[in-house]
This record gives sequence, C-alpha cells and structure tokens, in this order.
Amino acid sequence: MLVVRSDCDHCRNLVEQQFDDPDRRRLDERTAVFLAGGTEWLFQFDRVSMDVATGHTISWDSEEPFVASPAVFCLNEGTVTRAADGAAADSFIAELFSAQVDGTQ
Repeated sequence: MLVVRSDCDHCRNLVEQQFDDPDRRRLDERTAVFLAGGTEWLFQFDRVSMDVATGHTISWDSEEPFVASPAVFCLNEGTVTRAADGAAADSFIAELFSAQVDGTQ
C-alpha cells in the first residue's frame, strides 16, 4: 500500500521510477495507492499511478491524518508487517521487488 501526494515531487518520482508499469506488483500480492490531500483521498487497487481515476474515496471526519509521504506499507491479513516513509521509501520498494526476484520475499 502506498500513500502519496500529488504536490510531492518525491512521491511523483518514486511512482514514475518504481511503477513505470502501473500494474507492477509482486507475485500473488495486490497493491493499493491512496492519493492524500485534504479530507478525501482518492484510491485504487492494483494500479499504482498518480492519476487515480476510479472515483473511490476515503473520507476523514475531521482533519486529514498526517502521513510522511511517500509512505509504503506491507500488510498481511490487515496487519502492517513492514513500512517505510520519506527518503527510506525508495530503497524499501526496491528491496521488496528485488527480494521477489531472488526468491527471498
């Protein structure tokens, strides 16, 4: 799961570099991307792009929660198992994809 902001150059670069194929994901896993900003965040599954066009939103009743962007979370049955944000997000995603290539997942 990724949380990115449209006004974040780091987020845009991460998505463009790591997801030049928006359908890229690890074997037997799904992706979700949330486009943060304001009290409603657009989101979509299985396509990582800064252009979220599904019309699906998550709404916050009060203020937008703070998330250091970009933020990347690995979940297993709804539990966060690993995560990274900010500058560490780039190497974290690269590690996740390289682990699948060498079979270590």
